[in-house]
Amino acid sequence: MQNHHANRSATGQGTSERTFDRREILVGGGLAALALGGAWPGAAWATPATPRVTHALQLAPTDFSIGDTHVRTWAFNGSIPGPEFRVKQGRPVRFVVKNDLPEESSVHWHGIRLANAMDGVPGITQDPIAPSGEFVYEFVPPDAGTYFFHPHVGLQLDTGLYGSLIVEATHERQAYDQDVVIVLDDWLDGVKGRSPMKEYMRLRKIGMPMGMRPRTPKRPYVGLDGRTPAAGSLGWIANALESGSTDPGDVSYPYYLMNGRPPEDPWSLRVHPKQRIRLRVINAAADTIFSFRVGEHPLTVIACDGQDVHPIETDAVVLGMGERIDLLLDASQSGAHEITADALGKSNKAVGVLRYTTATAARATPGSATNLRVAGYSDLRSVDAPPLGKPSRSLTLGIGMDMMRGYVWTLGGQAYPKADTIDLARNETVDIVFANRSMMHMAHPMHLHGNLFAIAGADGGIVLKDTVLVGPTVSMPVRLHAANPGRWLLHCHNDYHMMSGMMRELQIRA
Repeated sequence: MQNHHANRSATGQGTSERTFDRREILVGGGLAALALGGAWPGAAWATPATPRVTHALQLAPTDFSIGDTHVRTWAFNGSIPGPEFRVKQGRPVRFVVKNDLPEESSVHWHGIRLANAMDGVPGITQDPIAPSGEFVYEFVPPDAGTYFFHPHVGLQLDTGLYGSLIVEATHERQAYDQDVVIVLDDWLDGVKGRSPMKEYMRLRKIGMPMGMRPRTPKRPYVGLDGRTPAAGSLGWIANALESGSTDPGDVSYPYYLMNGRPPEDPWSLRVHPKQRIRLRVINAAADTIFSFRVGEHPLTVIACDGQDVHPIETDAVVLGMGERIDLLLDASQSGAHEITADALGKSNKAVGVLRYTTATAARATPGSATNLRVAGYSDLRSVDAPPLGKPSRSLTLGIGMDMMRGYVWTLGGQAYPKADTIDLARNETVDIVFANRSMMHMAHPMHLHGNLFAIAGADGGIVLKDTVLVGPTVSMPVRLHAANPGRWLLHCHNDYHMMSGMMRELQIRA
């Protein structure tokens, strides 16, 4: 076994009727004992003067095949998923982006704590990249881990415009033999004339989501202790979605993809017996929460949203849109095993195959779908947690829908862009409580740009994240130390909810 990655079995790509109006284009446990204060380790907000590594990115229309279905969509560098870039922690990088789309775009570096001017949000941090235009992004990634990139314009994320950004650690804590990126997605663009904008216009017309559908009640997910998951936990959310008591989303998708491949033509990973594999799982979907597992193999969580955590074993993980998780898998079995990403509540899944080099059978074993242990946020403990202090205030942001205005989602009772800016002093520590009281009974992945927040565990430990899945009827408190100055977005990472107003701007004064 080697330290770092001996083989990079990546996503298959190396570094090698859409109309939007102007507004749509530009929008594109308790905490009483917890507070973040002091300096964040490795922070590097300044734009580097002399980047050492330059990468090229092109946004352009492309043809894409999903099994026997052929579509015309948009992609980075002509591939879906887009390029897998690997950069070094603390070293300057430079991305030269060329926009060959017929409309404006940008690139947002999801989860990276970078200088505000490089965050890739038109109308907030930069002008949009015009058709045939270019923009240069330069930054120093301060944190090692798994990240991804996508536009922050309209509904472009729900095309093929996404790719992975892996920041390799200066000092890697784990030893493994393969380092593998797995990107999950829901897909409709170009299938039977469908497009994200058509779906959005349909939702605006009917004024509400597709609604909950009766399902056979079942409780396949349990906590790590084998008991019924606690209310609000990830296992609890998964059970609610699978039983039909929680709405799975607003859009019905014909395909769910793993590294750009559908279940009938699955992506495959070959492993040698006794290897240790690092799996970097990214949920790049626009409207789908996934549960991820690999046959009967136990998984060890080692990082979430790019932040190292103390290793903990689980059977499955639940990922909201925009979340990433790093897992270790020991190849201790034989044969071929299904890599499963269930589209929770949507009666379908993305599928891959883990195939041992000694395997003789062609068919993959799917593994159990019942009594799966799921690690929740309260089970995770960040390794590099900053010092603790006390918050200056608490802000409650209600999650809801303006039923009088149709398909309009709100955050704190306001819909973006007609929403007040949340003003914070630099290095101020605040509690933010996401209060999900929406009548639509849905889980929402809340994402913060440019900064991390902390979620408390039952024993006083914390986990640092940039995206958190807030279940229905739940109030989720997080603590933010406003370390990185600038104008930052806080929004639901369901692309259709963000597009419909579920977003606020945070101004962290310099």
